[in-house]
Amino acid sequence: MIGMSSIVRHIPQLDFLNLSGNPLGRSPIASVNFPQMLRCLVLSNTATDWTTVRTLLHSLPRLEELFLCFNNYKEVPLHPTLAYSSSSTASSSSSSSSSSNPTHSQSALDSFFAWQSCVPSGSQSSGTQSLDTKNSTHTEGAGLEFQCNTALELSGTQSTNISDPKTSSPVHSDLLQNEHLISDLSLQDPNTAISSFTSIKLLHITYNHLAAWDEICNLGLLFPRLERLVLANNPLQRISGCKRKLAKTFPHLRNLNLQNTALAEWSDIESLTALPALTELRLLGIPLMKSHSATERRKLSIARLPFVRSLNGSWIFPEEREDAERFFLRYYMDTEPALQPPRYSELLAHYGQLQQLADIDLRPQEHAQVSVRCDDKVSSCFIRLDQTVTELRRELRTVCTLPPGALRLFHVVHKETAVWCPEEMRMGTRQLHSFGIRDGDEILVERKGK
Repeated sequence: MIGMSSIVRHIPQLDFLNLSGNPLGRSPIASVNFPQMLRCLVLSNTATDWTTVRTLLHSLPRLEELFLCFNNYKEVPLHPTLAYSSSSTASSSSSSSSSSNPTHSQSALDSFFAWQSCVPSGSQSSGTQSLDTKNSTHTEGAGLEFQCNTALELSGTQSTNISDPKTSSPVHSDLLQNEHLISDLSLQDPNTAISSFTSIKLLHITYNHLAAWDEICNLGLLFPRLERLVLANNPLQRISGCKRKLAKTFPHLRNLNLQNTALAEWSDIESLTALPALTELRLLGIPLMKSHSATERRKLSIARLPFVRSLNGSWIFPEEREDAERFFLRYYMDTEPALQPPRYSELLAHYGQLQQLADIDLRPQEHAQVSVRCDDKVSSCFIRLDQTVTELRRELRTVCTLPPGALRLFHVVHKETAVWCPEEMRMGTRQLHSFGIRDGDEILVERKGK
């Protein structure tokens, strides 16, 4: 770290730093005095833990882009000493005394949103106890900190007013529909602060082991101004949670990359419509798409995502969107109403009842059954139309018992009403389908010089 400190000290205007591949997991990197102008930091494949990442972010107020790929992350704790996710709680329950309390398995992320949500109400009930929240002082580059100073205590059927730290609007405790959420709130350490880093706009966290959506939501709480999130090659299996929670977690996210994740249900894709700013999405390589053709994948995805303007790197133009939405209606037209996607009724109200399109195959014919006439001998042959004239001459030498170079071929079109004049098949490299050969036509073979 002494060498790194010496290097960065002499480059005060440094705005991009790539430390990929350096084993920083056990190094005191947090003690390095990085330039305050640093805008992009790459810590991929460095085994950097979240405590170190958090410490670095506190000292980099202008950092906008952060790369944390290949670091084997399985969880995203909101605090160095607490893992605010259901997966981390479950993994530690076997070795801690908290396993005896069933409420510990409930994600504290849900309780965070329960007291952070702000729902206007016409009347306010007086509560027995309120949760005193306040904005802590801004540390340089740390963004906004919420600190819980007292635990929530509720009794009987009385409702408690919970003030949102941003708007101070009351929220009644009857929104916390069960005692588990309330219990989780009381589990929070009064001396623990949840820090958010508002300068980060781009986060690459690919090739890690993030499988639970709660961990992804924790990223949204740590980086509330996030605009671009790359989650490719993580074993993410489901996108869970209500739409209000998704909207609050990623209010500014406009670009999301979910390539090569483990998403296998259309409901997961439909959940993304709750993200208010999302316009660019990548879904290549997910198991959901494997059972569909390339055309179906794109059209069915576009129809489900009305506000997405770019899918898998390709812009969606109005004509393509209308075509995809009409395709979507016809695709699910014969499906049982109970099994039709929610988007179906919306598009049906917009376009009305559509008719199925006729299935017209415009591909060129691949084979043809023709008659081959050589002198007075007529044979029926099944020929490939993608072969050339020269290849057909070689094929017909067994029928005419003449060398290929000695054959002249003519195409004769047979119609019900007339027989067209023969067309000599001169060019040896020309493919047969270019002559318009169809079933029932005739190939006339003559000897050259005749």
